[in-house]
Amino acid sequence: MNLKNNIALVLVLVVVVTAGCSGETTGAPKTPSSSATNSSNPPAEKTAATPQTSAPVADNSSLAPEAVDDLSPEAESTSAAAKPEVAEKASKEPESLPIVHLSEQHKATCKVQVGQQMPDLELVDTNGEPKKLSAFLGERVTVVCFWDAENPFSAWQLSDLGPEVVERFAAQGLNVIAINRGQSAADARAAAEKAGVKFPILVDEDGKAFDQVATEYIPRTYLLDASGMVLWLDLDYSDETRRQLNRAIQVALANAAIVRDTIRQ
Repeated sequence: MNLKNNIALVLVLVVVVTAGCSGETTGAPKTPSSSATNSSNPPAEKTAATPQTSAPVADNSSLAPEAVDDLSPEAESTSAAAKPEVAEKASKEPESLPIVHLSEQHKATCKVQVGQQMPDLELVDTNGEPKKLSAFLGERVTVVCFWDAENPFSAWQLSDLGPEVVERFAAQGLNVIAINRGQSAADARAAAEKAGVKFPILVDEDGKAFDQVATEYIPRTYLLDASGMVLWLDLDYSDETRRQLNRAIQVALANAAIVRDTIRQ
């Protein structure tokens, strides 16, 4: 009887133990399982963040054009190569002569207009020696200015013509002739020396040479081509006159034949 009871008790214990193990497996908490998953695999958001932080370095297509240029050595070298081209375009000579704007009153004082031939004036130099204007024409262009020793604008122009015109353009075939009106040769020479003039000075003491060119207004400035034709002119003298004269000289030197033919048309 005792033996049977013991066997029955053992069987009951086996059943209980077996049932307990089965219940632990099926009813295990899910939290440890989730925790195990988190410890072995990074969160989804962290996994996605990794390629995002490295993407701008690997792929420049999403950057602004200027940012791409900064990052790309080729783009930077291309940009650097383009700068001289821009500078070259900016430094090209102007393509047309400055337009001569004169009122009807001022235009009426001009006996020689743009496109007409400057008379071959017969004058004397500061030593009293007879000279012709044609003997002083430059190889390509010539600046002729009429001046008066008592006119402050004339003195200003005389002092400007050396550094602003002669020194810049003489080597390119330009000459400058200053014609004094109304003073003696000695007075004209003294005024020219005071202004530091190193180009030829001619003297029109009685004003007859000036009368062939204009009726009034001094100083007067003319730009002539190699044949003596007037390409550009201005009355009086100012900063604007100087700028326009320099531009006219540059155009004439760069496109002498084209400028001449255009004016004659």
